[in-house]
Amino acid sequence: MNKKLIIIGLGLVALLLLWSGISIYPDWLWFGNLGFAPVFWTMLLSKFGFGFVIWVILIINDLHPRSGIGTRI
Repeated sequence: MNKKLIIIGLGLVALLLLWSGISIYPDWLWFGNLGFAPVFWTMLLSKFGFGFVIWVILIINDLHPRSGIGTRI
């Protein structure tokens, strides 16, 4: 694999993480100012937790060998 593509890919991932952090920070401040910081953390963890579970299911589904399912000779 080309080193240049890896660097570009890592740069894009870094930009996405930075953008997520920038968009989450004002919400965290707002919820904390109102005294609802636990609600913010529950909401944030439930979103990321659900996304992580779906990601794991998709990865397992992709790695699982499909031996003979749906194939007819």
